[in-house]
Amino acid sequence: MNILITGATSGLGYLLACSLSRKGHLVYVASRNEKESTYLDLKIRKDKVILFPIVLDLLKHDDFKQIEELDIDVLVLHAGVGVGGKIEALNMDKMREAYEVNLFSNLELLQVFMKFCKKKQKKGKVFVTSSMLSHVPFPYLASYGSSKAGLSYCIKTLQRELALEPKNISVTLVEPGAYHTGFNQFLLESLEKNQVEVSGFDQEIKHLLSMLFIMMESFSLTSFVKKVEKEIEKEKPHKHIQMPLRQVIPIKIYQILEVLT
Repeated sequence: MNILITGATSGLGYLLACSLSRKGHLVYVASRNEKESTYLDLKIRKDKVILFPIVLDLLKHDDFKQIEELDIDVLVLHAGVGVGGKIEALNMDKMREAYEVNLFSNLELLQVFMKFCKKKQKKGKVFVTSSMLSHVPFPYLASYGSSKAGLSYCIKTLQRELALEPKNISVTLVEPGAYHTGFNQFLLESLEKNQVEVSGFDQEIKHLLSMLFIMMESFSLTSFVKKVEKEIEKEKPHKHIQMPLRQVIPIKIYQILEVLT
């Protein structure tokens, strides 16, 4: 299969790309600009894996035309930006950027792929990475969590729409929890540049959240990669993937308690 993965310069996206390539798939890995693409190319050479770096900026919609040029069978929308900061002092331009990348541009790229599959009368699969954070209101992480919540809602709605009007395309919502990739730490570090002002109390909360993530994060990235890889290779993938299980259960309990209180 021809597979395109956005947000694959590092972390779970990159590991998934490597694993799929080693299974014999042709995998394109997208980055935002030439600088990132060059870095990715060096990384690929070092790891001795066959991947094809391309530049696909989610804020430059002309780049989306590559979907048709590359004859993609599977689209993995893994790209996202982390914007931390409390609502009271959050720079609204930063919040708009989070929504533009995490929600609007991902949905537009999905639209392009669906139209391409319809035009070519071919089957297609889409895997959209949201976040389990979309289910829990975390202090200082409203921008990221709410943009992912909007993405999750839209994908679940799209799945219902596809059930009403069946097409040769499947859409899977992927909601990973906290994994030790460095992204969560970057999200917290962004707090200082995304807020109009940062108080000593903000710094204390940032420190507490940092310790919380250390306790929560899963270091087992392989299990997530293998699960998503397995679904990508299926004829009919599951509609919803949430991992790791030890983080899913507390969130379910939280949701139940929230309803009862």
